[in-house]
Amino acid sequence: KTVLKLNDYNLKRYQYAALPTLVAFGALGSNLGSNKFSTLSKFKNYESNSLVGLTLSVPVFSGFQRMYQVKEAKLNIEKTKNNIANLQQGLDFQAVQARTSLKNAFLLLQSLKKNTDLANDIYDLARKKYKEGVGSNLEVTQAQTEQLKNQNSYFATLLDIINAEADLKKALGQF
Repeated sequence: KTVLKLNDYNLKRYQYAALPTLVAFGALGSNLGSNKFSTLSKFKNYESNSLVGLTLSVPVFSGFQRMYQVKEAKLNIEKTKNNIANLQQGLDFQAVQARTSLKNAFLLLQSLKKNTDLANDIYDLARKKYKEGVGSNLEVTQAQTEQLKNQNSYFATLLDIINAEADLKKALGQF
C-alpha cells in the first residue's frame, strides 16, 4: 500500500508539472567601490542595492514527454493494484489450503486412532493366543510391528496437525 501511495504521488507530480508556476525572489546587498584598502571599514562608502522580482513559467510543449510520464505513472498504479490483488488472493488461497490441510489431518487422526486401537486389540489377542499355545511367536511379532507402525503414524499425524495450525495462523497473519 505504501508503493501505491508513492505511485499516486508520482502521478500527481507529473500532472502538476503541466501547471504554470510563479516564483518570487529577492536579494539585498551592498558594494564598495574604492581604490583604497583603508575605506573598507567605513560603511558610509558602501552603496546598497536590492533586487525583487517574479518569474512566471508556463509550460507550453514538452515533446509529449509529460504525457507519456503521466501514462506510465497511471500504469504503475494499475500494476501496483494488481500486485496487491494477487497478494491478497495468494494469502486467501494459503488460508484455505491451511484450513483444508488441518481438516484432513484431523480426519486422518481419527482414522489412525481407530487403526491404533484395532492394532492394540490384535496384538493383545496374538499375545493371549501365544500364551495359550495356539498362536506363534511370529504372529505376536507381526502384531507388535503393526501396532508400532500405527502408533508412529498417529504421532506423525499429531505433528502434521501442529504444522497445519501454524500454517493457518501464518496465512491469517496471527503468527
